[in-house]
Amino acid sequence: MVEPQEPRAKPAVAPVAKAQPAPAAATVARAREARPPLPKPNGACLIKPVMSDQDLVNCGATPHY
Repeated sequence: MVEPQEPRAKPAVAPVAKAQPAPAAATVARAREARPPLPKPNGACLIKPVMSDQDLVNCGATPHY
């Protein structure tokens, strides 16, 4: 038979102030400011086994930074 037990006291936890999340528009604007400008196409599209960001732009792709 199981005897009743005293409930265990939970340890006191200090309340933590939650930071207010930044608005989504401000976060996107900061991300756009941090990126360097995209290069402009400056030549013909040449397919290579390993392509630089400039090669990708010349072929119409947008490189990921």
